[in-house]
Amino acid sequence: MKLLIVDDHATNLKLLRLQLEAAGHTVVEAVDGVDALQVLEREAVDGVVSDILMPRMDGYRLCLEVRRRERFAAVPFVLYTSTYDTPADRALAASAGADAYITKPARPETILEALRAAAKKPPRPRVTSDAAGEIAAPVLKQYSEALVRKLEVRNLNLARTHEGLVEAEARLSGLIETAIDGIIAIDEEQKIILFNSAASRIFACPQAAAMGRPLNDFIPQRYRAAHTGHIKAFAHDAGNERHMGAREVYALRHGTEFPIEASISKLDTSRGRLYTVFVRDVTERKRAETNIRRLNRVYAVLSGINTLIVRAQDRDELFREACRIAVEVGGLKTALIGMIDAQGKTVQIVARAGGTEDFFAQAEVLTADTVHGSGAPALAIQSLQPVVYNNIAREAMHTMTPQMALDAGFRSMAVLPLVVEGKAVGVLSLHAAEADFFSAEEMALLRELAGDIAFAIDHLAKIHQLNYVADYDLITGLPNRRLFTERLSQRVEAARGKDEMLAVVLIDLERFRRINETLGRTAGDELLRIAGERLKLANSTAARLGVDMFAFKVMDRRSAADVARAFEEISARCFGPPFKLAGQELRIGCRGGVAVFPGDGDDAETLLRNAEAALRRAKAAAEHCVFYAPAMNARAAEALATESKLRLAIERREFVLHYQPKVDFAGGRICGAEALIRWQSPERGLVPPLQFIPILEESGLIGAVGEWALGQALADARRWRAAGFPLRVAVNVSPLQLRRPDFAALIAQVTAEDGAALLELEITESVIMEDVDRNVVVLKQIRDMGVMIAIDDFGTGYSSLAYIAKLPVTSLKIDRAFVIGMTKSPEGMAIVSSIVALAHALNLRVIAEGVETEEQARLLRLLRCDETQGYLYSKAVPSTDMEALMAAGGALAVRDPV
Repeated sequence: MKLLIVDDHATNLKLLRLQLEAAGHTVVEAVDGVDALQVLEREAVDGVVSDILMPRMDGYRLCLEVRRRERFAAVPFVLYTSTYDTPADRALAASAGADAYITKPARPETILEALRAAAKKPPRPRVTSDAAGEIAAPVLKQYSEALVRKLEVRNLNLARTHEGLVEAEARLSGLIETAIDGIIAIDEEQKIILFNSAASRIFACPQAAAMGRPLNDFIPQRYRAAHTGHIKAFAHDAGNERHMGAREVYALRHGTEFPIEASISKLDTSRGRLYTVFVRDVTERKRAETNIRRLNRVYAVLSGINTLIVRAQDRDELFREACRIAVEVGGLKTALIGMIDAQGKTVQIVARAGGTEDFFAQAEVLTADTVHGSGAPALAIQSLQPVVYNNIAREAMHTMTPQMALDAGFRSMAVLPLVVEGKAVGVLSLHAAEADFFSAEEMALLRELAGDIAFAIDHLAKIHQLNYVADYDLITGLPNRRLFTERLSQRVEAARGKDEMLAVVLIDLERFRRINETLGRTAGDELLRIAGERLKLANSTAARLGVDMFAFKVMDRRSAADVARAFEEISARCFGPPFKLAGQELRIGCRGGVAVFPGDGDDAETLLRNAEAALRRAKAAAEHCVFYAPAMNARAAEALATESKLRLAIERREFVLHYQPKVDFAGGRICGAEALIRWQSPERGLVPPLQFIPILEESGLIGAVGEWALGQALADARRWRAAGFPLRVAVNVSPLQLRRPDFAALIAQVTAEDGAALLELEITESVIMEDVDRNVVVLKQIRDMGVMIAIDDFGTGYSSLAYIAKLPVTSLKIDRAFVIGMTKSPEGMAIVSSIVALAHALNLRVIAEGVETEEQARLLRLLRCDETQGYLYSKAVPSTDMEALMAAGGALAVRDPV
């Protein structure tokens, strides 16, 4: 390497030169900083090794000058000294731009390694005047202290004589006048006795005008008292501190405050104590620090949002988190994202952070300015360029009044367009609490930020499109076979191990191929689209699996008939109305194939395969709907046939009521009756309830039949009362009836003619607990009418004591299973005993149903059960027989249950 070594000691210079040349390097010399700069102007070198303390220009200043000059600013520079070695010295060297700080003596290899390491570093930026100023005061301080020490060695007592001060001033005057920092000396009265050229420039005050003035003239009024206090405290400091460290304060220039950095030294002289103030104007530095701080915040926002873009799964998350990061990380007052609507006319806010509800309410109106309007969002969209207001208090705004912005707490604003494929799709609006926040550097970063968000919008849209194509049919918008199978698998797993019926139904459109051939592919696609829309409205699980094959799931049904009924309902809704295709109205039919989990398959693929097999059988046999399992077909066909007959039975009034007497244990006489429905079929005779009640409930016909039963039971009760036998009739309430929103109104209607005292409603415990809060309200309304309410099959449900106490009921009916178990085990007896005790504690009557033996009756009587009913006393009988029993006195003899 060709190296320049700089040292004012010839011996040191010669020794280092010999060592470097022995290592094979070329050396040129300089005796101080001024000489070194001249050498560098003449010759190119590969590195500089410099001493620090030298005449004319020291090593720190030489390093600064090298870094300021573009021609050789990147040359590796090593400071090599034996005078100073403290952390402060090393920090000073680094701030001056030195690549290394090495103390003497050192091996030449150490110096060469430092130079080679510096050469490998990225080029250093040139040092600005501000950076040069950073080092001037410390250098001056070192020189001043060195000169003072020399003067002390020569016994020049500056504290005793004015002549000594003048001599010291003369020695320092050249350095003071050429210093970059301001130097001000004040006496004990804080009046200025020294004001150098730099101070004159900093304070914009001529030296002559400053001399003799109080230093407070250059300090803002609000800081003067504090400044005077600091000086007094420093003056009376009992320690040996001669310097007050640098601190940032504010000064006055032409009456305007600006920031300075000041440090104070004190010196006792024969003329009294003097104070020297070193002053540096840090306006530019503060501005640079503020700018760097802002840029760092924007960099943090950019980094956070780029991280967000990688993990964001949808636009809502992207928008919401981007606004949050801008406010929480970037220190912005508010942030919002507005997107252009589908019609391309207005901008709608889709995400926001910071701010107040009032501000966003106003912004919602203002941001919704038409895309072709004159508001800031519209201007950004039209120009595809940011719209910036850096001083809202002075600038005219297109979006909102300055007062509105100031009230919201921000002073500057930027609206950036979000551009995808050369077209704006929305805007990012940012608001800062400071004026002049959006500098050129920040706007460059924010443009990049807006570009990243726009890229993410486009990326997510494309991913969404790809996912949509992968999962959905493009013609109908319904899930395709892959997605339907995946969802079916999830539903199968959820149903596994539970007593649930899950059916897969496939349907095939009739005459689809002929429509395609005669009316064209467009008409065929339109048929598929309309059919898909109707199916989706009829069943939310609908999907398109093939050319003209659709599928849906039927859940929460209890029988094959239920599934078949659901298919018929969907078929009627979707294919009953005509299809308008190519100007024609066409009737399109369908056929269905059904597979049921778990009997027809234990997984989604097997269920679909078997449903397809059932569909093929339906098409081959010209059947409307076919189940995969033949037994299912038979049960469904039988249930549907029974349902049809039940509908006719309602029309033909084939239902009748039989009554089972309730017996009072105390007197052994009939005290009431339970109405039980029977179907008097012309073909099958008297049909037992278990053969048709479930079908009535599944088909929804139970509502009409239940309403009829209420009316008929009250009609019979009124007739008995007119005959002199006032008897309360109990009528069972189905879940469907209780769920009716007008159930209480229905009871009020049927009991309007003084029938409330004749009616008792029996409702199973599980039905009441389905929606207990609502049912409590409904039943209370009914109870207030005077109607009695009994909980049927008590003990088989899942009610809690808390709810039993709240329910407006009058009696509990012990389920037949508990009555039978009472005589078989002590546990069974304990259960019945507990139910009776609970009911009596709640002032409720207890009715035991299904009593068939004298032993059961005896035990119930011992337990003080109130009423009983069962085959031991009487089966359910027609109303005329019931009337005859009461006419005979109402006393029932125990009968053989067989």
